[in-house]
Amino acid sequence: MKTITLLDYQLYENDIEDDKNMVIKTNRMLRGMVRRKYQPNCNKGNVPFSQALLILGKMLKVRGYNVIYKNLGIYDLKKITEIKTSDFIFFSVMTPHAETVSDFCKWIKIVNPNSKIFVGGYHVQFQSENFLKENETVDYLILSEVEYFISQLDQYGENFEKFNSIVYRKNQSIYSNDTNISMVEEKDIETPDYSLLGGNYDEYAFNFSTMRGCTGRCTFCVNGYCWGNPRYISFDKIKKVLLWFKENLPSNTIIHLIDNISTVNKKKFLQLCDVIVENDIKFNFSCDIYALYIDSELVKAMAKSGFYHVSIGFEDCNNEILKLNNKKTTFQNNRNAVRIIKENSEIMVTAYWMVGLPGSSYMTMNENVLAIVNLLREHLVDVISAKIFVPYPGTAIFKKPNVFGIHINNFEWKNYDRTGVIPVYYYDDISAIEIRNYYLYLLSVINQQYIQIYNLNGNTVF
Repeated sequence: MKTITLLDYQLYENDIEDDKNMVIKTNRMLRGMVRRKYQPNCNKGNVPFSQALLILGKMLKVRGYNVIYKNLGIYDLKKITEIKTSDFIFFSVMTPHAETVSDFCKWIKIVNPNSKIFVGGYHVQFQSENFLKENETVDYLILSEVEYFISQLDQYGENFEKFNSIVYRKNQSIYSNDTNISMVEEKDIETPDYSLLGGNYDEYAFNFSTMRGCTGRCTFCVNGYCWGNPRYISFDKIKKVLLWFKENLPSNTIIHLIDNISTVNKKKFLQLCDVIVENDIKFNFSCDIYALYIDSELVKAMAKSGFYHVSIGFEDCNNEILKLNNKKTTFQNNRNAVRIIKENSEIMVTAYWMVGLPGSSYMTMNENVLAIVNLLREHLVDVISAKIFVPYPGTAIFKKPNVFGIHINNFEWKNYDRTGVIPVYYYDDISAIEIRNYYLYLLSVINQQYIQIYNLNGNTVF
């Protein structure tokens, strides 16, 4: 029996760098304090995991492989030495983590030179050839969905060079049969095997999904371009996931529904809420919504089924910037949406915000400060999750930066992070340093609002 090791990772360097910045650290802690006012006794783990790896592990176990899951901390060499007998090793990588995963792969080959390393995820789907050229210790890149990769395994066995949507190295050259992102039909989408996490479930940030894909094609997001329009997971599979949660997790656990737009299909979302209520599944659920797909009926169903927190992508208050970035909503749409939530429930609302989107100017950035302060003071929004815009590979902006008036001048992937680092781009009239300084100023304003509105003692965060 061959051994498969699935490797997740928790941290990368910018997380540590962020902790050195008191404004960012304070903002993070104040947001946590606000959230605890809504759910003071909730249990939220902070260790992330890849759904794709847990789906892969589930399907490989059925096919007779010995599957091991490990979650690595940064430079976690001890756990790497424990996988010296694994035959195949799998990673999933997003752009800011690319260099960290590269380091892990180098160390793995030192302790286990005969292993075959596979890497999938957003970053390699859009940077496959460059990633393989830069990482001689990586053997195969997976460009498809997990279920498609397994279907190829069923067809060709371990003759990976015959697989579609695989990029591989042979005799120092790089080959591929097909570089398209291969997807499966709706009925074939699988759910994760969470039991692979093992150990103490309390430490993990649990999530689940009911669909893949997105109706949006925002210029700054890869999801719609990568996975296409929504495809829905069968409710029999979703119900099994929820019942596993009920059997294995404390009832005060926070569980996030990671669908890009949870309520885009009203009928299916209401069905989800019914399944939760009918099966007496009691958790602290959260989800992301879109302003055009929310109404009072949905909000009341959310509240009844245990959704205590929703997040909505405002991104900016300037409608011209939203239009330029293909957001398909206006600032007023977003205000109306959160008003509906507040009028029909006690659900906590987080507004996602992006600093430095194409079209930004000093004037629009100042407008955003005022808009955010008003949203908080009017109690339409409880938490502002502000991040620096990043032009990720695969997005419309990365492909054609000139169209959006942006100059990308940094291709060190560890800097493609939305918090704290100096942006990897600049505009003709706004420098990268100025964008970061504005971001820190915005966070300081938000911090002061939290302290005033929620009567928080600022000294308690240090």
